[in-house]
Amino acid sequence: MGFLLKIIILIIVVGVVLTYLGYQIDFDFNVFKPSQENQSENQSSAPSEPVSEQQLINSSPISEPLPSLPQTCSYNQNCTSGLLCIDGTCKTIAELYNTDCEQTCSITAVSLSTSDGEKYNLKLGMGSYSMAGALVWKLLTIPKYCPEESLIPIQLTSKSGGQVIAEQVITLRESETSPPISHALSAEKQFTITLNNITESCS
Repeated sequence: MGFLLKIIILIIVVGVVLTYLGYQIDFDFNVFKPSQENQSENQSSAPSEPVSEQQLINSSPISEPLPSLPQTCSYNQNCTSGLLCIDGTCKTIAELYNTDCEQTCSITAVSLSTSDGEKYNLKLGMGSYSMAGALVWKLLTIPKYCPEESLIPIQLTSKSGGQVIAEQVITLRESETSPPISHALSAEKQFTITLNNITESCS
């Protein structure tokens, strides 16, 4: 009897200790398991699932792309392929003109003069030279454009020893004179072009 009493007392003590620690005795299966309160505490302390990269992307604010600034240049070589250095900015000839209109115009003749004392009456695609052939200029062809937007692009080519050193494009309207132009290898600005008259045909 004394031994059995000791075992009962021991079981009671163990039960009290386990109950204090948050466990309860399941007499049906004869095992110890955590109490419901302890289970809820364990569940609440469990780490949350990591946020996926896609969720971060979806929750990030979408910002509008910034408009690209025009690329400045001195010569065509400063521009990416397909662009010309026109009046100090990389662009195409087509960007100079508005062509979205019912009536369009084309240039049939251009009258101009140079600081060399020469006068010309040319069609687009034609040109001449200055500085003993070191500076070549040419009127570039353009698309048909909307009325009142006549603008002549003039390509300036600097040469040395027969080789092209640099090219650039300036634009002139009727009655305008170009800024002083220099050869790419010379700082002296001594050449100008004046666009005296534009003859155009519209339809």
